[in-house]
Amino acid sequence: MKWTDWLIALSLICIGLYCLWMSATSMLNMGSIWAYLRTLLQICLWAAIPVILGAVVYLIFKRKGRDL
Repeated sequence: MKWTDWLIALSLICIGLYCLWMSATSMLNMGSIWAYLRTLLQICLWAAIPVILGAVVYLIFKRKGRDL
C-alpha cells in the first residue's frame, strides 16, 4: 500500500473511534472531562485487543513458516 492509502485508512479508523466515543458519552450523559477521558480509554483498549491478537497470530505463523 502507498503512504496515502495508509493515511486514508488511519483517518477513517480515527473518525470511527471518534464517532463511537461521542455516541457513548452522549448516551451516558457525562458531565466531567474525566468521564470523557475514561470512556475514550475504554474504547481505545477494546479497539486494541483485536489488533494485539492479530499481531500475535501473525508472528506465530511467521515463525512457524521460518522453522519449516
